[in-house]
Amino acid sequence: MKKSIFLFALFLWLALPGSASATTIFSPLLELAVAAGSEQTGVVKVYNETDQPLFLTASVASFTTSGETGQADFFSADQTADYLDWFQIAQPELILQPKQVAIVPFTVTVPPSALPGGYYAAILWRSAAEPAVSQSAVGVNSQVGTLVFLKVTGSVIEQGEISDFYASPAKEYFFSFPISFITRFSNTGNIHLRPQGEIKLTGWLGQKKSLDFNAGQRNVLPSSVRRFDVLWGSGTQSTGLVGFWQEVKQELKNFTIGPYTATLTLSYGADNVKTVSQKLNFWFLPYRSLAVFVLIVLLVFSWRLIDKKIKRMKNRDNKKPA
Repeated sequence: MKKSIFLFALFLWLALPGSASATTIFSPLLELAVAAGSEQTGVVKVYNETDQPLFLTASVASFTTSGETGQADFFSADQTADYLDWFQIAQPELILQPKQVAIVPFTVTVPPSALPGGYYAAILWRSAAEPAVSQSAVGVNSQVGTLVFLKVTGSVIEQGEISDFYASPAKEYFFSFPISFITRFSNTGNIHLRPQGEIKLTGWLGQKKSLDFNAGQRNVLPSSVRRFDVLWGSGTQSTGLVGFWQEVKQELKNFTIGPYTATLTLSYGADNVKTVSQKLNFWFLPYRSLAVFVLIVLLVFSWRLIDKKIKRMKNRDNKKPA
């Protein structure tokens, strides 16, 4: 079976220290699904941004993610994965003229013995020394590329869990916005997952608020944990009375006070959708709004006392004999 795809969108910039931007890859993160014993073809568009000819060489590298932010971590040449041999680039060396776009085909051939699951590679373009055929092409000590999420179809294992769900900083009482909800999602399967869902906030007076989870469509690779931050509310850049009243306005707009329950519900999986959920409880005590409320009560109480005193004085004056 042979399929053809055309990819044209975002680029992944992987600049080395001290490099200058010279090449753009018009390709997003690619997600390919191929059966064992099949192949799939595609193209990558490479653009020379400079005013000089540019010599580029292509390579394919395997990668994983580093830390919990999803940052790509490329393996060195001595850690090359066997599945990189599945990738064939039709034109691994290019001389791009100024402002020229090159369309470079590539093919992924998956052997019949390949196990179902995820395989992760990047097609990289690196500047190189000038080729002998052209003394005018230049290199700029940089590389750009496209991440490839390859799924070998079959009985893949789509399994994940919520490792942590808490409000930051970790405490039970909050006095101002914003509140950050931190989720750590663990992928224990053999294929990348994209958890989607919401955080539903419910207050004791019936207040309800829904926050989108993973609006950026980020993936979690197998055997890794990724952190997701979701903000409720926003801080203010203003200071003094202006900042104070902006915070009060936000607190009153959300009618935020008292105990709350935050319910995180996530779904994941392409072949077999699964759902996981966790809850946490916290209190929100908006001290600015409470201070304004107390001040208003004191002013009303003081005004009533003054008003009563004035009325008593008038009554005494009216009772005096003429």
